[in-house]
Amino acid sequence: MSEDTTANDTNNVEVEDVESAPIDNLRNAYKQEKAERKALQQELMDVALSSMGLDPSKGIGKAVLKTYEGKPNVEEIKSFVTEEFGDVVEGTPAPQETKNDVSDNVIQAQSRVEQLNKIGVSSEPVDVMDAFKEVVSSGDVKQSIAAKLAMIEKTK
Repeated sequence: MSEDTTANDTNNVEVEDVESAPIDNLRNAYKQEKAERKALQQELMDVALSSMGLDPSKGIGKAVLKTYEGKPNVEEIKSFVTEEFGDVVEGTPAPQETKNDVSDNVIQAQSRVEQLNKIGVSSEPVDVMDAFKEVVSSGDVKQSIAAKLAMIEKTK
């Protein structure tokens, strides 16, 4: 009788394997389809972000990929980016404008320096003896004594 029981057990195992095989196939097919769908959605998001001028691998484009959960529609993504990050969707011309702003700032700074050079003291070296004589002759006792002491220290 024990031989009959083991034979039935092996038959039951075979029956269970045959019954579970289609279910396992369906599970595997579902997992595969889910992975393919996720990859396609990722590609659609990359294309949509690239068309907006955002790089999906860095910066705001990468942040959008991690936070956006809607459909990969360009208009919806633009509204999401504008809402979350401000007006950066039109980011491609912005770097050129900043380069122009920087060059304008440099030009303005150079013109200011030139004006200050015209107004300011000349860059010629000052004769120490002339400056000393001027301080002594100015009539202020404290400054003349300080100048004399400084000249004595300098000559040592």
